[in-house]
Amino acid sequence: MTQFTEEDAIFETKMVWMFGSPRSGTTWLGARLLNHHKNIIWNEPYAGVHFNILKSQTKRKGYLFSEAEKKNWLPELKKFILSRAYSHAQTRQKNLVIKEPNGSDGADLLLECFPNSKLIFLLRDGRDVVDSLIDAHRPDSWNPNLRSIPLNSQKIRNSEIEKHAKSWNSITESVYSAYNNHNPNLRLLVKYENLRKNTLEELKTIYQFLKIEIKDEELGHIIDKYDFKNIPKEEKGPGKFFRSATPGSWKEHFSEEEKDLMNSIMGKTLENLNYNV
Repeated sequence: MTQFTEEDAIFETKMVWMFGSPRSGTTWLGARLLNHHKNIIWNEPYAGVHFNILKSQTKRKGYLFSEAEKKNWLPELKKFILSRAYSHAQTRQKNLVIKEPNGSDGADLLLECFPNSKLIFLLRDGRDVVDSLIDAHRPDSWNPNLRSIPLNSQKIRNSEIEKHAKSWNSITESVYSAYNNHNPNLRLLVKYENLRKNTLEELKTIYQFLKIEIKDEELGHIIDKYDFKNIPKEEKGPGKFFRSATPGSWKEHFSEEEKDLMNSIMGKTLENLNYNV
């Protein structure tokens, strides 16, 4: 039987999972605004990517990670992740902020493994997410996978809009379900739009959640250092990783038919999360 130590228990409380759809601002928040000496950032270990595969097979009794045998493999999985996480952090005295947008579909299993860890759910309007991903199809884009699919016909463009919208919907619903099942004292939902509009106040709340005492002046320096306006011009704009920081810009970039397509897929989830549709 797997044995967990008191040190394991302490380390679990220092783990902070940051889930949310890719292109939701996890780099800005997780790798930049939370770049503090009391935090260690673990940038996209892709744990959730691997464990999301389990979902399609868990009902099959003979499967290695079958639901029926979870009591036997879940503790071992937890021990493995703890060991790997410690090899990255090398300390139990700081928060380990695990930025995991591409593994967010596996949020439910990861939080089942670590019920005493913290969760930051970074949420962004799915239509802005799709807008950012469609922009990444440009031939000079930062994203090699998407730039290899040129949007040279309306049919292809619609297909990619649909694909990205479904992906946002699936990820967001998975994380929201995991969020609702997690200890309310250990979870925080952050809307990207609020973080952009009221960065100082939102960031103060996040630092309080992480139990880091910090003065407004220091927070202000961090915010100013990583503000979109201070990113070099050659590193931001259309086709770049740092493309835009303006919520709602999707309204200017899609036709009415394309907006209807997105809303037909994401509308219910957007409404449930208090976005106007």
